[in-house]
Amino acid sequence: LGTLYYWHSYREITSEYVIVATDVGERASVTLPDGSTVSLNSQSELKYQLKDFHSARHQVYFEGEGYFKISRQSGGTFDVNGSDHRIRVLGTTFNLNSYADSAHVVITLEEGKVDFLSLKCGNCVQMKAGESAVLDRATGMIITMAGDTAGGAAAWKRGEVLLRHVSISTLFARLGDIYGVTYRLTGF
Repeated sequence: LGTLYYWHSYREITSEYVIVATDVGERASVTLPDGSTVSLNSQSELKYQLKDFHSARHQVYFEGEGYFKISRQSGGTFDVNGSDHRIRVLGTTFNLNSYADSAHVVITLEEGKVDFLSLKCGNCVQMKAGESAVLDRATGMIITMAGDTAGGAAAWKRGEVLLRHVSISTLFARLGDIYGVTYRLTGF
């Protein structure tokens, strides 16, 4: 009878979502049941079910900015789901910027390979280490870029803000995401 009760309680616990969220200016680090780690930047949310880590297919839901270190799975997959995209990974490290109020989703891959899928139009790009990809949320199209962008994408983990060749509106939007302030630009 004790074993049945334990099993029933365990079943109920694993059907619930675990949610880790950060507020303005906060950061958090999470170790998932499979050993993968996710560092969350300001105003980000990671959601998953424990039961999703008891099969070969692991999945999480994410919004905001995060640095993912996905452990190598034996014969399994790991999906990072967003409202309009899915990233399928197998043992890799990447930075994901997918704030809900942003016009773009940006992934920068440090190690491994990922499939970056636009749910809007079905466009799928397989990325290699050292590449970045940008999803235009309005069209669903994905553009990939090569280059040394990985260090800049995860600059927030070092407490830095690194922006190159961006418009003033993009600069203030990014600062607003990080520090939770709103800017009003006039005369542009």
